[in-house]
Amino acid sequence: MMKFGLLAATFGAVMSTIGASSKIIKIMEHIPLIRIEGGNQPEWYPEGRIQADEIKFSYPSKPTVEVLKGISFNIKRNKVVALVGKSGCGKSSIIAVLE
Repeated sequence: MMKFGLLAATFGAVMSTIGASSKIIKIMEHIPLIRIEGGNQPEWYPEGRIQADEIKFSYPSKPTVEVLKGISFNIKRNKVVALVGKSGCGKSSIIAVLE
């Protein structure tokens, strides 16, 4: 009797997988309304970079506490950059200032 219980649980998992896979196949077969190939190409690309010099920042709720203390960086075009650090070190504050 115990084996029928295991079989029922396995059958339920298999059916869930089949249901999910049919949704994935439907998404993969979807043809978008907007073409993603071809199209106009720009004649030139801007240099594009993000540069910041000596950023200092405090939140209005705590004006005496500097969250960013002279942060500088230069991110060149086509480069990937990651902001890493412990909680509270200013990662989100840097993004907020850039926005």
